[in-house]
Amino acid sequence: QQRIADLHQAMENHYIRNYLCFYDVLLVDHEGDIFYTLRKESDAQDNLFEGESAACPLARCLRTQPREERFIDFHHYVVSGEPAAFFVEPVLKDGQLLGWMVLQCAVNKI
Repeated sequence: QQRIADLHQAMENHYIRNYLCFYDVLLVDHEGDIFYTLRKESDAQDNLFEGESAACPLARCLRTQPREERFIDFHHYVVSGEPAAFFVEPVLKDGQLLGWMVLQCAVNKI
C-alpha cells in the first residue's frame, strides 16, 4: 500500500511541476469515465458520454475523433460551470485506445 501511495504522490508531483499552467489534468477511460483529476474537482467519477456532458464539445471530440490529438476551444463546460478549453492526448497501448489525458485550461489561468 505504501508503494502505491508513493507512486501516486510522485505522479501528482510530476503533473504539478510540469503542467501547472493548466487548470486541471483529467484522465478519462475509453468509455468516457473520468477516473482521475489532479485537482480533485467535481467531475471525477463523471462520465463524459452521459447526461448533460454528452453534448459538450469535449465529449463530441472524444467520440468522433478518439485517436486524434486535439485542441478544443473555449466553451461552457457544464461540469465546472464556466468556460474551459482542452488539449486532448489519446492513450494507446499496442494500438488499442485505453483513454485520454485531457489538459483543461480555464479562462482565469491564461
